[in-house]
Amino acid sequence: MTNTAQPDGVEGIGEIGIVGAAAAVANAVHHACGVRDCNLPFRLDRVLDGLQHQA
Repeated sequence: MTNTAQPDGVEGIGEIGIVGAAAAVANAVHHACGVRDCNLPFRLDRVLDGLQHQA
């Protein structure tokens, strides 16, 4: 997929690494407490809300 905002349609080299980090943090939170949050940024209030809904 090309980036139409750039004249050559290229992407920044750092964009690829960010995607994996967010997924790793989401999986770590899910494995630690069983709450799956798909919204960025991850916030404590949403994790606590998810824990309350599990009980």
